[in-house]
Amino acid sequence: MSEPWVIRKGGAFYRPLRAGYTAYIEAAGVYTREDAEKEAASDPMHISAHPLGDYILDVPDAIP
Repeated sequence: MSEPWVIRKGGAFYRPLRAGYTAYIEAAGVYTREDAEKEAASDPMHISAHPLGDYILDVPDAIP
């Protein structure tokens, strides 16, 4: 299983299915690395992709 990724725009995380934004990592959507990096490449000045583990120290293997 690949590592889960999150997408940030400014100081907020994308919610699941790119449906809005949240300041809370717990409410952030989880994406594949490929999807997160593709989204970040669409506007690299404002959007960035990060491994979820950068924000949560104990990432369970069960996260899709």
